[in-house]
Amino acid sequence: MSVLSNRVHATQGGFTLVEVLVVTAVITILLMIALPFYQDFRTRARVASELPLIGDAKQNVSEIFLVNGSFPTSNADALLPDKIHYSGDWVESVEISDQPTDGSIIITYDNTKLPMLGIKNTLIFYPTATTTGGIIWAC
Repeated sequence: MSVLSNRVHATQGGFTLVEVLVVTAVITILLMIALPFYQDFRTRARVASELPLIGDAKQNVSEIFLVNGSFPTSNADALLPDKIHYSGDWVESVEISDQPTDGSIIITYDNTKLPMLGIKNTLIFYPTATTTGGIIWAC
């Protein structure tokens, strides 16, 4: 009996090297596919997390347009602090500009904190007045 029981234990080993390599290869391929999607999701979440910074700017630009009939072209015209005042975790500055149209709000993201944005590190919101006196913001 002891010889038979030794044979049973000898045949029970575990995973073969080929099985381990196949599993490792499958996991590696899945990670190669999933990682870029995750990084893109993280970047989008960081960019979107800073959008509440422009709430005051949008409100001031809208109010000045309703009072004066024209959009402001700078932070001073919009009665807002300097553009650096609005820096956040990922944002370098928020600025009122006349480019591409008067009253545009330009958010510049910090390239050192979000290097994956590269030269596309700005987000521009521009206002358009409606015939009913409202303002539509586009990006």
